[in-house]
Amino acid sequence: MTRYAEVMLRIGYAKRYCEVMGTETAPLVVEAESNYRDGDATSADGIAWVRDNLCFPVAEGSFEDAMGA
Repeated sequence: MTRYAEVMLRIGYAKRYCEVMGTETAPLVVEAESNYRDGDATSADGIAWVRDNLCFPVAEGSFEDAMGA
């Protein structure tokens, strides 16, 4: 999932979302389902996982940029 979030950033999801919706930030959306667990508990776990694993500061540059690549 982390790689998926990185791909979405790379292809411009956040920038495009903000342009279209007139917002300063773009949401990360959680979809969670289970045949066995309570739906609210499953969704809460999904939201917590996104919070703990996918909310990270985005780099403003890279090593290659600094080296003139």
